[in-house]
Amino acid sequence: MITLTDLQVNDQLTEDLYCACIGGATSEIEYLNQMKEAGFSNVSHIRRSEQSHGSGDSEIRYASTIFVGYK
Repeated sequence: MITLTDLQVNDQLTEDLYCACIGGATSEIEYLNQMKEAGFSNVSHIRRSEQSHGSGDSEIRYASTIFVGYK
């Protein structure tokens, strides 16, 4: 699970977002950087399902994503 909306740490720790599997999720950029730091190359996503949680100013966009990378 990755976030497509920038979240503050306090926002990530709410019970609502944690139960929705969004709390604690990292951004796509951070996730890709972590994969590269772990030695993976040619990293891309092979499946992605974007969704949103909430509405209006409190809407959070996120995605269930499967990444693939090679060592």
